[in-house]
Amino acid sequence: NNVEIANAIANDTIQFNVKLADKDAINQLDLNGKLNFINDSINLSVLPSEIIIDRAEWKIPSAFKLCYTPQGNFIINDFYLSNGEQSLSVTGIISDNEKDKLSIKAHQLSLKSFNQILKKYSIAIAGTLNANTTLAAVSGDMSLQSDLRIDDLVYNKDSIGILKFKTVQFESFEILTFRTIGWRIL
Repeated sequence: NNVEIANAIANDTIQFNVKLADKDAINQLDLNGKLNFINDSINLSVLPSEIIIDRAEWKIPSAFKLCYTPQGNFIINDFYLSNGEQSLSVTGIISDNEKDKLSIKAHQLSLKSFNQILKKYSIAIAGTLNANTTLAAVSGDMSLQSDLRIDDLVYNKDSIGILKFKTVQFESFEILTFRTIGWRIL
């Protein structure tokens, strides 16, 4: 509820800083960036910033870019978010073209980080996610290549164990298989 916004406008560019200013909040934001308009494209550059998620400090250590093109595509260049050993990176193109790929990588990502978002659905999860996923034609007839592993998966206090999901080329979401290792419920 306590939001601070500062900006400067010059030469078709808006430089901004957005802060969720409540220092006692579980989730906080200090986001820096530039928004500019070039040749019918909208470009957003997010500069080094900090995000507090469930009282844990996450950093965007270097700039990344988002671009919305006149063709309706989104281009994501070098998004990287980290907290110690944990990291999430995204780069690529969101479009309906099967040649356009979106790469998502997670390294040692604690699933507990998502519990603030999931609690309104009465869901609590835990575990450590490592994933290397490539999506093609994200806004069209999407296909997926993935190598995903969640260690020590817990869902609403039920211990699941290790979840592995690996596919080479997955084009139909009608068929979906998961393999679990060490399944047990306490």
